[in-house]
Amino acid sequence: MPEPLLAALARLHGPLEAPTTVARLAQGVAALQMGLTQDRARFAGGSYLERADLRAAYQTYYLCANAPKLWPALDRLAAHLPEPFSVVELGGGPGTGVVGVGLWARANGRTVQHTLTDHRAANLQAAQALAAALDLPVQTRLLDLTAPDWAGPPADLALMMNVVNELPATADAGLVALLDRLVSPDGFALALEPAAAEPSRRALALRDALVAGGWHAHLPCPHSRPCPALAAGDWCHAAWAFERPAFMAAVDRAVGTRRDLLQATWFAVSRATPQGRVDARVVAEPRREKGRTRARVCLADGSLTHLELQKRDRSPENIAFNDAELHAGLRFTGADPAGHDTLRLPPGGAVEVLP
Repeated sequence: MPEPLLAALARLHGPLEAPTTVARLAQGVAALQMGLTQDRARFAGGSYLERADLRAAYQTYYLCANAPKLWPALDRLAAHLPEPFSVVELGGGPGTGVVGVGLWARANGRTVQHTLTDHRAANLQAAQALAAALDLPVQTRLLDLTAPDWAGPPADLALMMNVVNELPATADAGLVALLDRLVSPDGFALALEPAAAEPSRRALALRDALVAGGWHAHLPCPHSRPCPALAAGDWCHAAWAFERPAFMAAVDRAVGTRRDLLQATWFAVSRATPQGRVDARVVAEPRREKGRTRARVCLADGSLTHLELQKRDRSPENIAFNDAELHAGLRFTGADPAGHDTLRLPPGGAVEVLP
């Protein structure tokens, strides 16, 4: 985590590694952990942020666990964002997205105009205080996403973080209509939601509603068809290794958690048509066995299957498949059916792992 962020959080919430601060934050994190994972009805609609103690735990521990998830997504969208670029964040809570986007922009020499919306004034005030501590400009606006009313210039990026899963499915039509008005013709909507089954499926349902409404899936999906994982009752998420700051490790020891892997279901969509060919996306950790490499892939035709390379069939043209990681994009030719849910690469097949 960037040291300026940790210093700003300490100014707002006390020395982060002090035993009294760790104990206070651990109590809040334990309550949030229970309500966000095991007893979700308790915190329906984001009600946990009404409590100052839980909002403090969220703005420290959970902010540090969520803001970094934005950075790989923004890295991949960077070429599509103008300079300067504008962001409207929907349901932004106490400032996770403001911090994530703002610090990414600063590190990459970019200028961002960030408007944060939420339906709780206390969240907007907390976000403003944190943004001021980091010298990040932000505008705030009250907005209820169950009945959104938006007027203003279109944004280059609409951001949704950990908010879609807190909205009922009946809100999707309104969200699609809002994003139609909110995002510029060449702009993007970016959603990052929890990776657990229920919130992941909820996010994928919004993705499908946007695709049905004429939007195109750009990342990480290789197609703009209905999500095959959702159709199969499954879900899809990404994972990134994470180096916890010391205060998070102390909180983890007190609570009994260990957050050294960050996970999220995420997607970026636009009304603009994607450029460049992607034949498949690796959607499960590849299995590298003694005689073969095998990976679950989402194909450009909107289906799920397995792609495998037998050791005996390896060649200079297809050997790149052995190094493909989770969520790598692939271009490949020459794969042959080998069973009801497997495509096998022959010696003459070719594989390109996309950057």
